[in-house]
Amino acid sequence: MIKRTFLVRALALIGLFVPALYADSALDEGAASAGMDPTPKPIEAILGPLMGDQLISGYHLSVYKNHQQILNLNAGFADDARKIEPSEDVLYAIASMTKPIVSLATLILADRGVLNLDDAVQTFIPEFADLM
Repeated sequence: MIKRTFLVRALALIGLFVPALYADSALDEGAASAGMDPTPKPIEAILGPLMGDQLISGYHLSVYKNHQQILNLNAGFADDARKIEPSEDVLYAIASMTKPIVSLATLILADRGVLNLDDAVQTFIPEFADLM
């Protein structure tokens, strides 16, 4: 259980910071048009030791910018016991990891002035008005 919890947290954090790792260079044509470099070496340098130390059994990482996939990496196994390789078709039990991602996105939108944290939920989801 500790390995799974660590994996989920590590991948969530890496997922949040991956775009920053690729923000300045562009080697691949798809990434170049998105203004990013898809070279997997920095990511593999982070995830490789986790696999080597058996803290994770594998990973699948996709990075999108402007609705365009600019990075797609797989290594190891999504399910070590059944030897299922990671891919975009494998479903992962990520538990409550959507909460920090949605929270971060909400704070970014608030920082940009798109929404106010004091707004009522009904402002964005009118169906909630009947529940209050």
